[in-house]
Amino acid sequence: MLKYMNSKNTRSTNFFKCAMCLILLCCLCYTSAVAQVTKIEIDTLRKKHLLRQPDLTMITDFVNEQFGKLLGANDPADLSSITRKLVVTAEPLNPQPATKQSYSDTYTAAVQNAYKDAFGKLASFRDQELADQIKNSIVVILANCNNSLIIDDLTSLLDDKSEFVRYWAVRGVGMPVIQGYLTSDDSKAELELQKVITGLRSLLQKETSAFVVAQIVNTAPVNEVGINLIKECVTARVKLYQSWQVDNEKADWQILQKIFDIINSKKLEDQTQLESNLVRSAVELFSLAFNRYTKSFYSEGENGKTLDLLSEMSRRELTSLLILSEMEFLRISDNQRRPRFAGLLQKQKIEDMQNVFNSMVRPKGELDRKYKIYPTDAQQPDLPELGPVPPEVVQKAKNLSLLHGQP
Repeated sequence: MLKYMNSKNTRSTNFFKCAMCLILLCCLCYTSAVAQVTKIEIDTLRKKHLLRQPDLTMITDFVNEQFGKLLGANDPADLSSITRKLVVTAEPLNPQPATKQSYSDTYTAAVQNAYKDAFGKLASFRDQELADQIKNSIVVILANCNNSLIIDDLTSLLDDKSEFVRYWAVRGVGMPVIQGYLTSDDSKAELELQKVITGLRSLLQKETSAFVVAQIVNTAPVNEVGINLIKECVTARVKLYQSWQVDNEKADWQILQKIFDIINSKKLEDQTQLESNLVRSAVELFSLAFNRYTKSFYSEGENGKTLDLLSEMSRRELTSLLILSEMEFLRISDNQRRPRFAGLLQKQKIEDMQNVFNSMVRPKGELDRKYKIYPTDAQQPDLPELGPVPPEVVQKAKNLSLLHGQP
């Protein structure tokens, strides 16, 4: 009997071991199957004419696998590689609308689920710098889904403490497919657009980043609501110029470039008042950039030493802005004269620059004649002006002068 029991126990133990091995083998096979979803396979699915359920499952598995790698990455190169892979594969390549939508919706839903889970796990990371880098990668991936399903996700990130995250959240709602949806006749689109505009306006009230403000401008739709939002963005930058607190003037060229693109597109040709308001905003921003440049050579008293109030980067960015803006103002006003700012800036002929500036922005001048940016009886441009130079700006210029060995 004992012999039988020992024999039976041995058989049971062997059976148990075999069963465990089988279970482990199945788990390994399943894990291997998931891990075998390669970019090559996904690229094949991106081109397929018809996606079936196994294909959709494979898309979800691929996204989940890549997010798992993101959370396990500890090298910027790895993060960059995974992010680039997920950004590229978010776009379906088949031209058939139904197939494109099926691929994009599945991919986006997978990203939605994966990023929320990942954000929860990042909260427990000891290495906060690494957690922030992974979060940044995830937001870039989310923004590049380019699908209206993620509008709420993106607008919820507009309040994030990170400038990088806010920038990409704004950029995400400005993606082509989302913009097309927001300005479409879809019954839900108008409410979604109002939600997005409200979020962007709320962000603008407290935003200090020039590049986030410029991205809001790029996201604004070309309609009355969007034009008003662009004007608010310009006003935010104007206030910083007036108080001598502006930085990253390169972003102001991005704002102006968007305005010039709208005017050149003729989309507002039948809405002359909106067009006039938009050109007026461009003139206001341009005029303050011009005045910042020309009034940045500062002297204290009659015999005071002349200080350069601008950093090397600010002067370079303003120079580029002024040259490019003059060219674009000439283009939208159908003016055939040759641009003059480039040569005058090189020779620092400030008085001649002022004359060219006046010819563009004065009442009945080059721009007013076409766009009626002033009241018909206006005698002066009535443009915002720079405030007095704050003492701290002067002191900073003195410190930089001493740092460079100038007495």
